[in-house]
Amino acid sequence: MKNVARHYGIALGLAILLALFIRAFIIEAYRIPVSAMRPTLESGDTVFATKWDYGIRLPLSGKKIFTGKLPRHGELVLFSHPDEPEIDYIKRVVGLPGDLIEVRSGHVIMNGTMLDLPESKINNFCGSEKILNTVYSVCLESPVMDDMPPVKVPEHTVFVLGDFRSQITTKIKKSWGLVPVLSLKGKPRLIWLSITPKQEPQETWWFYRIRFDRMLRKIN
Repeated sequence: MKNVARHYGIALGLAILLALFIRAFIIEAYRIPVSAMRPTLESGDTVFATKWDYGIRLPLSGKKIFTGKLPRHGELVLFSHPDEPEIDYIKRVVGLPGDLIEVRSGHVIMNGTMLDLPESKINNFCGSEKILNTVYSVCLESPVMDDMPPVKVPEHTVFVLGDFRSQITTKIKKSWGLVPVLSLKGKPRLIWLSITPKQEPQETWWFYRIRFDRMLRKIN
């Protein structure tokens, strides 16, 4: 009996260590609490993010043991801002070192060129942007986010922005800004679960609020 308990204990310990290793170095799940990345990510989405893309961190100290690649224009990145290291954000990279970035009425101007694709406009609020070969959806809702004067992205830094360009979200979370490359923690890859947030206590059981059409959707 003692041997059986011992074997179960070893198996449980190894399983816990394996789970911690996977979470720290390979992949981790994150829940989206607000709509700052709409329509790409909705509030209530749970995404898987890979952890090795921009370098590997030690679990407790957060120190990178090696630095990965620089993200591409248009990529989504997971990061924590140096001023709020305990909070994780997911935003889109719109500027790399050397780029001149301006935000005007919610529209991105990179190196003097507006990124909008007017022919892709879905309605008064939503459409698409294109950076090099990457096309992604964005939405603007009044009142739109504050303008930003032109800024040149420094070395070892990226400029990130939410896909939902509205002051409605900037009051909750910061929607744009410069982020050190060392603060990048991973790359969102897949929406594996999506549940409509509960608005009222009497709302239906969580199963009926699952958005099956968003599940297992690759993130662009």
